[in-house]
Amino acid sequence: MRWTGLLVVAMLAMAAVAPAAADDGARPVSGFVMEHGGELRGRVLDLDGAPLRGVKVHVVERAGAERIVRTDSEGQYRATTRSGALVFVEEQARIDGHCAVAAVADGAEAIEVHEIIPAKAGARPRTDPRAIPPYTDEAKTRNDWRKQWLLLDVDSTGTVQHVMELHAPGLGLDAIGIREAFALRFDPARDHADRPMPSLVVWAWEWPAYWWLDAHEVKTLVPDDAYGLVCRGAGPSTKTYRDCPPLDMAKAATQPWIPRPRP
Repeated sequence: MRWTGLLVVAMLAMAAVAPAAADDGARPVSGFVMEHGGELRGRVLDLDGAPLRGVKVHVVERAGAERIVRTDSEGQYRATTRSGALVFVEEQARIDGHCAVAAVADGAEAIEVHEIIPAKAGARPRTDPRAIPPYTDEAKTRNDWRKQWLLLDVDSTGTVQHVMELHAPGLGLDAIGIREAFALRFDPARDHADRPMPSLVVWAWEWPAYWWLDAHEVKTLVPDDAYGLVCRGAGPSTKTYRDCPPLDMAKAATQPWIPRPRP
């Protein structure tokens, strides 16, 4: 599957809920994938076509190495890649790339040109993003908070066609989160002509510590007071730490897509 031409929207796990926006910082991500390595040049523009200065452009090669270059006063950037790469900016923007690649069989130089224009509206989940997937017995016994980051390929009907795991929760929860992701339905993204279009959505599942959750009246949604808990590895000792793994978009250049199971 090629990403070229797809909108990449980072709709973090709680994008539709006020506490989540403050907690995880929902933000758009626009970019493209280069099929080959070579000298990459391009521009980053705002939605009105004006150049954006000082914007960080992430260039993630398939081997996993990531470099960040900044745009100049004209919104231009330049980088060299030795293999195909994921190129993206973490904000509302138009980004294009022109990559001169190695000579092809007939001696001619091949040029790739890509441009991503953000959609008028991103895909919106029909499921409450605070929903908690089922637990495994191991997760219940360990009573350990876990979180899973996923990248979803949502088609123009709002159906999840592919899933990529960006962070695995362990405790047997990986497969459950992937299964539940395929069950999600979205109102699809819309282009500037208000037509439905495919998009990529970053999604997160959370499994609160089982016995901590058991003390709450509602056990099917992440409680609001979860966002006030200290993250594991930070702050003073408490009875319950929340799992707060960072979103690592660089993994999107190397992780495999999992196709939708056939009926």
